[in-house]
Amino acid sequence: MGKPGLVIFDCDGVLVDSEAVAYDVSRGMAAELGITLTFGEHERYFGTRDSDMFNDLAGKYEVLLPDGFLDRVEERKLARYRDGVPVMAGATHAVRRIADAGLPLCIASSATVERTRVKLERVGLLGYFGGHVFSGYDVTRGKPAPDLFLYAALGMGFVPEDCVVVEDSAAGVQGAMEAGMRVLGYAPKGDRHGLSDLGAEVFVSMADVPGLLGL
Repeated sequence: MGKPGLVIFDCDGVLVDSEAVAYDVSRGMAAELGITLTFGEHERYFGTRDSDMFNDLAGKYEVLLPDGFLDRVEERKLARYRDGVPVMAGATHAVRRIADAGLPLCIASSATVERTRVKLERVGLLGYFGGHVFSGYDVTRGKPAPDLFLYAALGMGFVPEDCVVVEDSAAGVQGAMEAGMRVLGYAPKGDRHGLSDLGAEVFVSMADVPGLLGL
């Protein structure tokens, strides 16, 4: 395969290791609703918007989200991420190599733009993306719908078939595949989320991404 026109990265679980923080905050917020959120249940929402997760949980457990609840989720996550989260092994190498090769880069994350920028800034990666951060909250349907990826491609001036997406969640892979893009599925612990079954080309190290792009 030839080099892509645009490389679209997810952020959480791909560039930063934010899983533990995300679960800790979500579990605490769910407890305020009287919901015991296990890691396994939380894992099923990986890659989706917090608003979609909590609205779904509220319906499942027949509770109402109080006024301002989702705003408080965002505030708590932002506070935690400002303390910093680890960069994923090999991510800095991959992003730097792609940028050095002159390929355009952007982020397509289910998180808010502010939260994504905070995480990337803390690990020194924000500058590589030139401010091109697209959020699931900017489209009507979040992942696993294709809307966010199509929005990012349009915003960057590329057609879907010229884009490659780097994702780690089933929701993200599904959305990118439906958008008509090539998808690299990051699965460092094995393909436990069935990314290959969804059509992704599975790999285990972020350092492998430049090679998979033909660089």
